[in-house]
Amino acid sequence: MRNVPLRQPVTGYAIAEGGEKGYSEFVGMLHEICRAVQTRARPLRAAERADDGLAVIGAAYLSELRGGRSVGTEEFKPFALDLREKEGKHAADVFVRRVCDHLQRRASAY
Repeated sequence: MRNVPLRQPVTGYAIAEGGEKGYSEFVGMLHEICRAVQTRARPLRAAERADDGLAVIGAAYLSELRGGRSVGTEEFKPFALDLREKEGKHAADVFVRRVCDHLQRRASAY
């Protein structure tokens, strides 16, 4: 069991259900999941939030693979589905390996 602060540690803003200045979707999602575990209730929209949050992270990695150009979730999600179609259950491993290989090549170029 852990204590989960009701305020974000960096900004100090209260964790809310959205929209207010300084709101962190990620922190809010974690708070919601903790509340669900504590009360044994189903998290409110947690799966949808996690899906979008992971797509943002995936888009950032895909941006790196594509030379640093802007990549949004609307581009990442079809990319991920296509990769899953091609690679099956190993799609995530393939993507992570591509990103790691790319970053290692960039680091060795310095």
